[in-house]
Amino acid sequence: MNYIDWGNAYLQEAERLRDRVRSLRREAKQKDDSQTDAYSARIALLYAMYLDCLHTGQFLIENGGRR
Repeated sequence: MNYIDWGNAYLQEAERLRDRVRSLRREAKQKDDSQTDAYSARIALLYAMYLDCLHTGQFLIENGGRR
């Protein structure tokens, strides 16, 4: 697997994570306050994973062309 393919795989995973974060945010708005903390923690974790995948994918694609 080359760097560009690898980067694209990371970007695809980032999209899946972003979609999941969006759906959890919508769900959290409909829940009561006792469940909001659990949703917030989960959203924060998935958002951090999204950012990691996004930046890693962009880095691999940008630097993959140089090799």
